[in-house]
Amino acid sequence: MKAALGNVTGAVVRTAAPPDVLFEAPPRPPSVSLPPLRRISTAPGAPHHRPRSSSRFAWSQRFQLGDVLVVLSLVVLAFVILCAAFPAAIAPSLPTDMHSDAILARPGGAHWFGTDQFGRDVFSLVVYGARESVLIGVFAVSISCTVGVSIGLTAGYVGGWLDTALMRGIDIWMSIFLP
Repeated sequence: MKAALGNVTGAVVRTAAPPDVLFEAPPRPPSVSLPPLRRISTAPGAPHHRPRSSSRFAWSQRFQLGDVLVVLSLVVLAFVILCAAFPAAIAPSLPTDMHSDAILARPGGAHWFGTDQFGRDVFSLVVYGARESVLIGVFAVSISCTVGVSIGLTAGYVGGWLDTALMRGIDIWMSIFLP
């Protein structure tokens, strides 16, 4: 390219070599003191030296309370879904079975949650009632999401005075019906 550029202009073009150092900052001590570097061997079979700690401290760093609560919540949710899906397999008796000899019985081996005033097993009532509770929750969330997304999309797409009117209507609705 140098020769071609020289032929076009008729002059010899010299290019200087780039400097080795473009900018050299004045030496000064670092403002932050850093810990000394550890040598880590990358050779295969080299032992990994990690600081040892007590098993209780290592366990508490690995699993925090929030992680345990999430797992516990998922187990409870899975049990509720199993109760809703298969109540006959989980409940010890039908919710309509009345035992006159066990009216208002305390919780025990035969009746885990006790019995009510008609002698029905309360645990069976709870297990069979899970189906309706789960269905009501799913339908309530799906209806509210459908209505909320529709209103939000309309307000965002049209904009202007309709956006303002819809948002003020939602604000009034929330101020009345939400505590």
